[in-house]
Amino acid sequence: MSKTPNTETNMDLDLNVDSNSLAGLLQHVNINGQIDPVKVMFDDQGATIWAHDVNKTLQVFIDSYEMEDYDLKSEPGCIVLETKKVAEMLQMKFKGRITLKASAGKPCTFTDSSGSSLTYYPPSEDECYVVPDHWVLPVNADGMLTFPMLKDAESTLRVTLHPDELRKALIDMRTAGATYACIEFEKNESISTAGHWTAKANTSRTVVDADIKVGSGSVTFPEVLAAVSDRIDGDVVEIQKHDDAPFFLLISEVDSTRILVTEAQRAENA
Repeated sequence: MSKTPNTETNMDLDLNVDSNSLAGLLQHVNINGQIDPVKVMFDDQGATIWAHDVNKTLQVFIDSYEMEDYDLKSEPGCIVLETKKVAEMLQMKFKGRITLKASAGKPCTFTDSSGSSLTYYPPSEDECYVVPDHWVLPVNADGMLTFPMLKDAESTLRVTLHPDELRKALIDMRTAGATYACIEFEKNESISTAGHWTAKANTSRTVVDADIKVGSGSVTFPEVLAAVSDRIDGDVVEIQKHDDAPFFLLISEVDSTRILVTEAQRAENA
């Protein structure tokens, strides 16, 4: 089995990386400031982060994230970084390639070619929330997520769409003044709706252009959709879910990013 962020690894790191690229990775994982700090695993391919928020409603998986001017000189290893603070410090202090050196129980250093340096004291690993290996949904040979808690059933819904189409749900949410938006994915027509859960409330509806790969059904986005959609790069985002699971996954085609989001729930008296 390949190593994961939960695997015991070397804590002595020595690597080169573009400072802005590393800052971009940390900003990428910090959704609404809810996922911070994070444990970053550096290996020969790049950086891997599996993290969730304190309420376990968001999970972010970034696998082998490619960074500019990246060169790992030590054995693969891990370090805990505060996403917002470290990204801001790197952007203020450096431009271009830097060297990161870290040892267990000691502060780490960032140094550029001119000799300018930054000493940083990482938080304890106990302060970050790493997604356990057994939470990770397997993917079969056909690219379908499987759900171990549902006897390894495959996703009942699999769709792809342009991120701008996904953001139509966000516009509906804001237009209706709602805290959610539902997209009903159907073969003939997919519709986003917000505000319809409450009597005599403003309701906003929009046709969404989506490619239904498997099944049909609805996905209900919570308010965090704005921050989540900003993390999606490229021309295509994939959504997968199972009808009997209270969450869905957004999968980016370009940077190995998967985001698990707990669906918004309708109040019983709404």
